[in-house]
Amino acid sequence: LPLGGDLPVPYSVALTNAGPDGKRTVVVGNYARVSFLSTEGKLLSHSFAHGAFETQCLTDGMDFDGEAGEEALLYNVWASLSVVSLSRQAVTRYIPCPRGEGLCLQRWGRSSPKDPVVLVASDNGLGLLHPASGQYTWQKGLAPLSCAKAVDLDGDGTEEILAGKKDGWMLWLSESGEVKRKVIVGDEVRSIMTLPSQPRRAWVLTGSDLRVYDERLAVVGVFKLPAVRIEPLGQDSIVALGEEGDVSAFTLK
Repeated sequence: LPLGGDLPVPYSVALTNAGPDGKRTVVVGNYARVSFLSTEGKLLSHSFAHGAFETQCLTDGMDFDGEAGEEALLYNVWASLSVVSLSRQAVTRYIPCPRGEGLCLQRWGRSSPKDPVVLVASDNGLGLLHPASGQYTWQKGLAPLSCAKAVDLDGDGTEEILAGKKDGWMLWLSESGEVKRKVIVGDEVRSIMTLPSQPRRAWVLTGSDLRVYDERLAVVGVFKLPAVRIEPLGQDSIVALGEEGDVSAFTLK
C-alpha cells in the first residue's frame, strides 16, 4: 500500500471507527510522518508527525476534545505523543510521555467516554494519561520494560496492570500505580495478554516459552512457542508473530 512522503517505513497501524459517511480510515505511523489510507488501500493524505519512529498507535480512535470528531494517538521516541485529528488528517498537538520506544497504548476500560484514560508505556516507564487535558494521573519509571497490559486478573471489576521486563521480572500494579506483586520469570517477558473467555488467566510470552499464570501469579501451564509477540483472536484463540516473521494462530481446547 502507498504511504507517501520520505522514508515511508510503517511502524504502527490503527483502524479508526466509521465516520458520518460510514467509512473507516487506516492510520499508519511511519518515520516522522502519519499516513491516512482508505480501507481499499488508497492513500488519502500524509502529514508530518512530531517525532520519529511512531512505534505505537492506539488501536481505535476516540473523541478527546468533545467536538464529535475522533482523534488517534501515536507514540514516538522523542518523548511525546502525537494527537492526530482524523477529520483534518493532521497532527494537532503533542503530549509529553516517557522517553523511549513505545510499548503500549491501551484504553483504560473503566474510564468515562467524556474523559477517556489511556495506559501509556515505553521501555523506560508507564502511566495513566487523560488525553483530553494531557495530564497524567500518575507516572512511574520501571526500566527496562518490555511490555505492559491492562488486565483484571482478580475479577474485582477494577483493572490492574501487568508489566514485563527485559531483566526477567513481571510486575502487577494497581490502578494507582502501586506495585502489588512481582515474580521472577527468569527470561525476557516479550508479550502479555488475556483472553475474553479466560480473563483471570495471563498468557505470558518469554524468550523460551509461553506460560499461563493464574490470579495469584502462579504458573499453571507452559507451552513451547518460539515467537516475539502474541495477541488475542476472538474469545479463545491466540495469534502469534514468529521470530522469522511467520504468523500462526491456535484455539484453546
